[in-house]
Amino acid sequence: MKRFGPLAAAGLAVMLLGVAFATAGEREVATAAGGPPPPITIGLFLPQAGPLAATGEEVSRGVAVAVHRANAEGGIDGRPIRVVSAASDRLWEGASGELVRLIYDAGAVAVIGALDGRSAHLAEQVITRARGAALFITPWASETTLTRIRVPWFFRLVPDDRQQAEVLAQELFVALGLRRIAVWTGGGFDGRSAAAEFRRVSPAGAIEEFGLAADVPAALQRLLARIAAGAVEAVVMFAAPEAAGDVVAALRAAGSVPPLFGPLDLARASIPEALSAADELALIAPGEVAPERFGFARQYRDIHEAAPGFPALYGHDAATAVIEALRTTGADGGDRLAAVLSGLSFQGVTGEVRFNDQGGRDLMPVLATTRRGTPVARRGAGDPAER
Repeated sequence: MKRFGPLAAAGLAVMLLGVAFATAGEREVATAAGGPPPPITIGLFLPQAGPLAATGEEVSRGVAVAVHRANAEGGIDGRPIRVVSAASDRLWEGASGELVRLIYDAGAVAVIGALDGRSAHLAEQVITRARGAALFITPWASETTLTRIRVPWFFRLVPDDRQQAEVLAQELFVALGLRRIAVWTGGGFDGRSAAAEFRRVSPAGAIEEFGLAADVPAALQRLLARIAAGAVEAVVMFAAPEAAGDVVAALRAAGSVPPLFGPLDLARASIPEALSAADELALIAPGEVAPERFGFARQYRDIHEAAPGFPALYGHDAATAVIEALRTTGADGGDRLAAVLSGLSFQGVTGEVRFNDQGGRDLMPVLATTRRGTPVARRGAGDPAER
């Protein structure tokens, strides 16, 4: 089957789903001629290339399903919803301009996207300066400080790094009673931020850190030596999936793979084979997963011939939250839309969607074991039984 890039695939999915598109001129002509009502625009601010492109594609697919359902139900007061995309992965080469274009040129009342900490912080700055022209929801970025300073137009769906760290710490140090934990940290901004939160909630002297040195092979050898010496009871990996896969491959080659743990970010849309085959791996997962709600899983499979991953689930719930708020405000965006979204509560495919006064969600995640890279066995701390 032919493969498409993330934005091309998103566009194909949107066309297949019948999501409305129109230029500003077309909207003006239609309104003047008494034609169909102009569409309401939702923006997507997602990477076109690089390691997060596949995750962005899943998010856009989840959004498309939610928008299609809303349009099939009559849109917003008879106005169809259209989706317009812009690239988020050119941070220093115009990404802020792309987001500004979505808000002011395309007229997006809300924007969904920014899948990593850096692009999410950029989006937060732009949306703050826009001062109510639109609101922004990140379906995937988990860096804690994003919602610690309350920006009334910025929201986050995933559990933040602090919440994820608390669940990992509860499992490792309380439920399992471990005291010798190796932490492998990648060199990226998100990995360092997540590791810092885990460090804050860990008992003093319980963790030993690896991976941040420039000489990664030497760090791997040191980790292997500590495992061989019995000085490591488990490994927690705060790194991009590719780097985490290298660690798992090295452990397997050495013939010693301790229990492995990681954050939600390791459950991206595309992960390396070494990581997907790691049955010893337990990952952070949403507190609830109900893809059958709204007929989401069926619609997603009908179009994409695959089961939706976590990014698609969060993308769907981000779009559904915006749509539910728009049903109260009509076409109004900005302050009124943000106020309605702040008080919204509904059952999404990732559990209850309800935002706290910082724009995040209080719904705590859980741990899930993996099968072929997909978290499947949901469990509470210390309870390995599947639910």
